[in-house]
Amino acid sequence: MMNISTTRAFRRGWFALAFLLLILTGGGARAGDLKLEAQLVWGTNDEKSPDPKLKPVEADVRKKLADLPLKWSHYFEVNRERFDVAKGAMTKAALNQKCAVEVKSLDGRKVEVVWFGKKGEVVGRQTQPLAKGEMLVLGGNAPNATSWLLILKRLE
Repeated sequence: MMNISTTRAFRRGWFALAFLLLILTGGGARAGDLKLEAQLVWGTNDEKSPDPKLKPVEADVRKKLADLPLKWSHYFEVNRERFDVAKGAMTKAALNQKCAVEVKSLDGRKVEVVWFGKKGEVVGRQTQPLAKGEMLVLGGNAPNATSWLLILKRLE
C-alpha cells in the first residue's frame, strides 16, 4: 500500500509527463497543415559549381527540371528549408540573405507563393494547386547566363 507522500509523488510524475507530452506534441504540425520544402537552386551549363559547398540537386528535382523547357543542363542546391503552413495561414522562410519565400495555404490544396529577392522586392508570384509530391518551379536569370530557381515541393 502506498503512503500519502508516495501517492503525491506519483501524481506529480504523471502531471509532469502529461505536460511534457502536451508541449512536445503541441508544437508539431496539425492535421490539414501543408508540409513544404523550399529549395534555392542555381542553374548553369557548367558541369561543376565554382562553390564546392554546392551539391547537385537530387534525382527527383533534376528529372523535374529536365522536363521543363529550360536552357541549363546542370543544377546545384544552394539551400533547403522545410516548413509547415496552416490552412488559411501564411509562412515566410528565408533561403539565404538575398532570397525568401512566402507561402499561403488558400484551401489546403492551393497555394499562393511570393518569392522575394534582393532588398525584399517581389521577384515572382504564383497561385496554383500543389498536390502531395508535386513541385512548383519559379525562376529568373542570374549573371553570366545562369539562373536562380525556387523549387517548392509539397511533402504531405
